[in-house]
Amino acid sequence: MKLRIAPSPTGYLHIGNARTALFNWLYARANNGKFLVRIDDTDTARSSEEYMQDIVENFKWLGIDWDEGIEVGGPHGEYKQSLRFERYRKIAESLLSKNLAYEDEGAIRFKVPSDSEITFQDMVRGAMKFELNDVEDFIILRSDKSPTYHLASTIDDIDYEITTIARGEDILSSTPKHILLMQALGADIPTFCHLPLLFGPDGKKLSKRHGDTSVNIFKEMGLLPESLFNYMCLLGWAPGNDIE
Repeated sequence: MKLRIAPSPTGYLHIGNARTALFNWLYARANNGKFLVRIDDTDTARSSEEYMQDIVENFKWLGIDWDEGIEVGGPHGEYKQSLRFERYRKIAESLLSKNLAYEDEGAIRFKVPSDSEITFQDMVRGAMKFELNDVEDFIILRSDKSPTYHLASTIDDIDYEITTIARGEDILSSTPKHILLMQALGADIPTFCHLPLLFGPDGKKLSKRHGDTSVNIFKEMGLLPESLFNYMCLLGWAPGNDIE
């Protein structure tokens, strides 16, 4: 079993991303699995080394360690997407040559088969079904030859042999696209788990409008890492009693 967290270094580590990392880490450790940290920095204009270091240092501060990935290395070479662009381009061109994708104004789109459906069992939401007539052909390589999230993330999950993908439910609608790519590439389909999002007091998705929600602000408030760790563990579920 192998799980991963794939933060984008376009800002300081957010409490929501920290919680997702924690849930992945806990599940891996509880099941004698491995936990990987990779950096999804395809957005090179907004990504920075400062933000990446903030993410890494705050994971360490929270007590989250990893077996493979950024800083610690591993058998799969690079763990930053910006260093793997050539790999993504070759995959996109391979799909194009197999008539599984087509060019569109310089970009490459994946052909979504019509009159079919994608089904999978989500660890949180149960049986899921998506009609592919509702999924449009999607871009995998932009006209500037940079990969989209759908392509880069899927190729990484295949290459790094991820068996369980646990992420926010805001990505749920993208999962059929990722499964289609995996099927087209002959890869095993991992287990999916889409976690509930965090919300502010107004019932809306937690964002900057609710104030600073980075892990740094909780550190500056004097919270111990163990306290924040425990608090995040109980966000989004309850054990069914008053014990914490």
